[in-house]
This record gives sequence, structure tokens and C-alpha cells, in this order.
Amino acid sequence: MRDGLINFIKTAETLISFQGKNVLEVGCGNGEMLKEIAVQYKPKMIIGIDPMVPQPQQGDNWKIEQGNIIALNHPDNFFDAVISVATLEHISDINGAFCEIKRILKPYGKLFLSFGPIWSSIVGHHFLLGDEEWAKIIPAWGHLWMDKNEMLNYLQPLVGEEKAENACSSIYDCKRLNRLVRKDYYHAFINSGLWIRFIQENISLSRLNRFGIRESEYTTEIYSKLQNKFQPQDLSVMGMTVLLEKYANL
Repeated sequence: MRDGLINFIKTAETLISFQGKNVLEVGCGNGEMLKEIAVQYKPKMIIGIDPMVPQPQQGDNWKIEQGNIIALNHPDNFFDAVISVATLEHISDINGAFCEIKRILKPYGKLFLSFGPIWSSIVGHHFLLGDEEWAKIIPAWGHLWMDKNEMLNYLQPLVGEEKAENACSSIYDCKRLNRLVRKDYYHAFINSGLWIRFIQENISLSRLNRFGIRESEYTTEIYSKLQNKFQPQDLSVMGMTVLLEKYANL
């Protein structure tokens, strides 16, 4: 299991205390995280939903279901906690998602999530994030200051026509990215009807941050290209870690 997931679980346990609780994981993938929580922290039941789940699975105190966060088949006030990692940036209707989460959370129930990279970040394009060579090829914030044709013309001499077209299709046309920016998430949190307990912004100004290179790539040239659309603080936020809580009377 990745270090990031291990750290998320430990922090979630501190904030939520899983034992004996009903927990929902949004965007569970293959269920790696929820199975770890089920074994190590003994929730009453932890249910994972993901639209890409090929078939349901279950164990003694865990389930994996195909599901959509904006239309859940669970009753009101059912879950003690909702958790999610690297998923919110893929949900197009985040206002609808928060509305549904508020419905299924018990009073004082908590929503703890970590997500990113968001669209306005230096690698918000999401294309082959684990590939260091591609991280170097796509310009810093290039998806924000180039349109699809400009990116295609830039990439073709470097990687060839087919790879350039595949990259541009993923960056600009992929339906699995919501392409929301920093301020959009803040508006959603404020309008969620949930109590904002804390928001931690995860900062990065380097395309190679995940490879251990953290030197800033924010230059005067980038500033001039994007100053009319984004503030520097918007471009610096890679993702967020957020804790929200349902008021007792909601």
C-alpha cells in the first residue's frame, strides 16, 4: 500500500475512530484501503462505492459496490463517516455529491477527504502522472495556457503524432476530469451545508514533485501567460485535505 494511503488512514482514524462505525468510502477502486481499515480498525461496516467496479464483493465487515455518489442507495442519517482519496477531482457534480453526502451522514458525522491534482495545479492535466519523462515534456501549467491545437503542435515534434494526439485527447477531452479550479472547490465547501472543520492546501510548484524535485517552476513568463485568469495562490495548490462535519440539526 502506498505511503500516502497509509498516512491518510492513520489521520482518518485519529479524526473519526473507525471502530464500531458505519463508514462509506467514495471512489474505492479495488478496495485496497477499505479492506485495510476493515481488518485493522474494526468498523461495524465499511462500504466502498466506485462507478468502475466490475462486480460486487464483500467480506465480514466490508462491501464493494458499483455506485454513483450523487445517487446512493442508502437511507438518510446512516453513515458515521465518509472518506475519499483522489476522487473529488473526478466528480463533475460536486455540489450534488455534497448534498447526497450530507443526506446519508448521521448528525455529527464527518467527511474526510484528500484529493488532487486539481485542474489549476501545475500537473492538473493528469496525464501519465507517474511517468517522469512525460512530466518533463508537458510544460508547466501548459494545459492552462495552451489550447488543444497548441498543445498538439508543441508535442508532435517531441513524441510523434500518435502519442501527441493521445495525450491531447486525455488532457482536453477526458470525461473523468471535472476541470474545476481552486475557487470552485471553496465555493462547494462553503455551500455544502456542512461545517468546515479544516482545509489544508497541498502546495507544489514543480512538475517533478513526486519524483523528489521541488524547485519552483513558477516564472515571470508563466505569470504573464496566466495573470488574467489565475492568482499565484490558485496555481500553487496541487490538492487539498479537508474535514467537514454535519451539524446536529441538519
